[in-house]
Amino acid sequence: MNDREYIKQRMMSLRRQSGLNFNQDVFISILLCLMSSSSKHLILISPQRCLKNVTDMATEICRQLFGLGVTSVSCHKNQTVSEFVQDLLSQEGDTPYERSADTSDREGGMLQKHSSNLTSYPISPVDFTVHGHHSGTGNRYLSRYDDKKKGRLHTKVTSGAQRLSQVCIVDQLQLASELVQAALLDLVVTNEIRVAHARYSTPKPFLIILVLPENEFQGAISYPLLDQFFISYRCQEETFSPTLDLRESGGMSVRRAAHFKSHEIETLERQARSVYIHVDVTRYIRDIIVGLRTHPHVNGGLTARACDDLVKVTKLMAALFQQDYLTPDLVAVAVEKVIGHRLRVIPTSPEVDVHETIVNIVGDILKVVYSPV
Repeated sequence: MNDREYIKQRMMSLRRQSGLNFNQDVFISILLCLMSSSSKHLILISPQRCLKNVTDMATEICRQLFGLGVTSVSCHKNQTVSEFVQDLLSQEGDTPYERSADTSDREGGMLQKHSSNLTSYPISPVDFTVHGHHSGTGNRYLSRYDDKKKGRLHTKVTSGAQRLSQVCIVDQLQLASELVQAALLDLVVTNEIRVAHARYSTPKPFLIILVLPENEFQGAISYPLLDQFFISYRCQEETFSPTLDLRESGGMSVRRAAHFKSHEIETLERQARSVYIHVDVTRYIRDIIVGLRTHPHVNGGLTARACDDLVKVTKLMAALFQQDYLTPDLVAVAVEKVIGHRLRVIPTSPEVDVHETIVNIVGDILKVVYSPV
């Protein structure tokens, strides 16, 4: 049995055990994120009419196959940051922390007075600036790091606490405001989110899945946020034929014991760390990145994070296909997954298909870059 046959047989086994008709590529995309040692996140792209099907499939894969808790959030134009954060929170996930009672009355009053500012104006990482965020005079907005700098303590909320789920599925983010996107970026970068007096840490594992309509999110979502996402996968409409089996209840299933066990993921992760990369393959990856950065139809280059993610994805794929070394074929497959949502293309016409343009750019680069045997 060759490597790819092994994957097919494993997928068939999971389908029999779970009774779930799922797409193999969506499953592998989620698995690659879970295999990474640190929190890595995923973008699923599909036609607008298939967004709900994509969300349902990702939810069922996470719940039934990986045994993870899932929260789904749908964004809209008038959504506030506090509404978005509350939608993210559920009864599954890590435990939040709140400010201790030894805080002075004056500081407590200031927190109460400006509690709405804490939820409406999240602190953004340095690579994302919200216009007007620091307008006004005085120390109006409180940094999330003030407590650490001043040595204040936090205590756990032990009862009735809302929590972040292990998987947060967010759709229609392209409709969200800059502030909502900044709040999500803050969560991705710092692995925590803060609401008024409480700080919610992310559980382990933690995965954010964006479900976005094709050709509509480029330019509507900040590039620093897109760059934080590990890989993307474009779902074709035929991905959902036959339709997803939601069982006899007629609705979404509840979380259950994992069919793909955590020790399997840990084993694959260890194997990925030991994958050998020949110097010629390293040069091949470098030449691809340089070619993409200098392509005449690309507006702006790729970041160092994109380069690191490309190497990591290829090593994870090698482990998944039971290989202990990287091949140029794996690199070629991984390129579109890693850079598909990151490339900012120069449109030649208003009707241009952005995805097809990216596919053509990647194809052009792979044709001209020397591939080691």
